[in-house]
Amino acid sequence: DTLNGMASVSDASAAAVFYLLQYQNTGDPEYLRKGRMLLKFLLAMHAPDGYFYNYIWKDTRIHADGMQSKAVPAWWSWQVLWAFGEALDILDPQDQLTYMISRYRNILINTVIHDGHFGSKATETAMGITIPTWLPQGDAADEAALLIVGMTKALQQPSYSVNLDKTDVAAHIRHFAAGIMMMQVDAPGTMQDGAFLSHDNIWKSMDNLQAYALLTAGQQLKDTTMIQSALREINTYYPSMLKQGLMNEWSIKKEGGKLIPFDSRPFPQEVSGWRPMVWACLKAYEIKGEHQYLDLAKTGSAWLTGENAAKLAMYDPSTGRTFDSIIQEGVINKNSSGRTTIEALLIMQALEEYTSHH
Repeated sequence: DTLNGMASVSDASAAAVFYLLQYQNTGDPEYLRKGRMLLKFLLAMHAPDGYFYNYIWKDTRIHADGMQSKAVPAWWSWQVLWAFGEALDILDPQDQLTYMISRYRNILINTVIHDGHFGSKATETAMGITIPTWLPQGDAADEAALLIVGMTKALQQPSYSVNLDKTDVAAHIRHFAAGIMMMQVDAPGTMQDGAFLSHDNIWKSMDNLQAYALLTAGQQLKDTTMIQSALREINTYYPSMLKQGLMNEWSIKKEGGKLIPFDSRPFPQEVSGWRPMVWACLKAYEIKGEHQYLDLAKTGSAWLTGENAAKLAMYDPSTGRTFDSIIQEGVINKNSSGRTTIEALLIMQALEEYTSHH
């Protein structure tokens, strides 16, 4: 990426998760070695305020001031939080990295907890839709979902360093979850019913991790409201959307007390729109034990192998390489970014794990 830099924390975090889970599944030390190298890169990208920078330049300087790279409460910091949580499940407690990861993870969470913005209860409206203003970026429910996933891990894990007030962590998870649930579409009879908006009055498939996050946190906090809200999206919205083929995004507005969808865009369709759905379905299967959820996950992942608008395989099992997106009916963008390949591998990995162990 010539504009932002050579390597990103966001991609490295997802790759670290993939390698660590592969190590857990296979015991192959090469996966652990790669995962640890990526974790060291993430640690080197921390900023004094607790957040993380995203990009480095070719000469390995940190790109400290770019809009997509500043150390701010944004997507890439939550990606690190996610990776650190997964790492602490898998690394040996005696591993020197365990202490460092725990330390910087806890500093990041404490920074979030002490940031007054995240404690607000104010709302605003976008085209008649009520929007919570206490989520990351003000209204990014997709970012809040990733933050919840990382914070839920912190509730489950021992602290090896900087202490966390777990009551505070749980309260923030509940507060972010309340914001996400406020952005669930309630329009029975429409295709959009049950969907979690991504931000403002807009739904995007990319990184729409809200159902997975609510199931993960709901399971940990024994909160049936969170679980039911997530299952509503999976039971109602996913099947109706799959029937139409994956959407890229759409918007919704309220007029005369009615919710009206508009500006629906089916393309481009990207792997990062499928992975959150597949993960949510597999999590629902884990919690409920009902095979319909496993079937739904398989239906979603079939997009990679040719059940899609291009009628072509997006994923090559011999190399793991994955094409970036479907631009329109029958047309593929044949670029293959690191991000796309990692997302596809995370889908395949999760499916394999659930079908072989459950």
